[in-house]
Amino acid sequence: MSKDNAEKKQKATAKKEKKIKKILTAEQYVKWQEMRQPQEPPQPQDHPQKTNM
Repeated sequence: MSKDNAEKKQKATAKKEKKIKKILTAEQYVKWQEMRQPQEPPQPQDHPQKTNM
C-alpha cells in the first residue's frame, strides 16, 4: 500500500470515528471501540485424540 493510500485510509477512519462518537454516548463509544479490537484466536483445547477401533 502506498503512503498516499495509507494516509487516505487513516483520514477516512478518523472521519468515521468522529461521526460515530457524535452519535453514541461515551459508554457506547467505549464499548464500540472494544468490539472493534481484533480478538485473539481461540486456543486449541488439549483433548486426547480419539482412536478408531
